[in-house]
Amino acid sequence: MNDKRLFQRFGSPQEVDGSPSLLIFVPEISEAALTPDDFSAGGFKVHSPKQLEPGTLLSCTIRSGDVAIEGCKAQVAWVEESSDGNGCMVGIALDISEEVRDNFSSILTAILSGETPESL
Repeated sequence: MNDKRLFQRFGSPQEVDGSPSLLIFVPEISEAALTPDDFSAGGFKVHSPKQLEPGTLLSCTIRSGDVAIEGCKAQVAWVEESSDGNGCMVGIALDISEEVRDNFSSILTAILSGETPESL
């Protein structure tokens, strides 16, 4: 099977000072912040307590430390049953400009190298 990803995907973000280094806020999924299971500059995978359909339009905020990308448009790319039978796993594709994506890539690079995005 060919990998059709346009962006390199990374595993769960590491914690910084005991808190997740990357939080996703998607009001259509949850009022609470979500920690992605994996992520890339193109999107992320999260657990959803709600059943969603592919193609569902979403709005989200991505936060790392004091850095936030707010009001991102996104879309449910795929949905699969959660392994624990509670909710589902959702792939979310970001619909952001090239400039915002480049900034997000810089934030991801900082997180992965153990830096705090505030230093960008």
